[in-house]
Amino acid sequence: MIEDSTDRERLFRIAACLVLVVVLVASFLPPSMVAPGRWNLGHLPAYFVLTVVTLFAWMPHKRTVLVIVGIAALLCVLGLLIELSQPLVGRTSSLIDLTYNMIGVFTGVAVYVVSVRLQREYAVKAKQEC
Repeated sequence: MIEDSTDRERLFRIAACLVLVVVLVASFLPPSMVAPGRWNLGHLPAYFVLTVVTLFAWMPHKRTVLVIVGIAALLCVLGLLIELSQPLVGRTSSLIDLTYNMIGVFTGVAVYVVSVRLQREYAVKAKQEC
């Protein structure tokens, strides 16, 4: 069981690193191992999960708009760099893939922001009831 915010933070950081590794490995698989057409659908959920776990891992105490935008920008740049470097392993760069990556990042940010607001509202209500 997770005892405090430090343990939760550590767990999210481990999850973020694991998701990043999965995204990187999947992004550089040889063309023969990639199912054409269907693979595009994996970009959005991969970057969504990467964004959410990254924000929860490195944002527990400093939830400023600038930091959230910075993390989102870094993840979008990561998606761009991956797409640009895929020809080095025999795959093709795709604007559609990059678009799915960015939609995943923006959706992840939105879910994170809503989640944090709901957590705050719940905490305020809990204090008022005590």
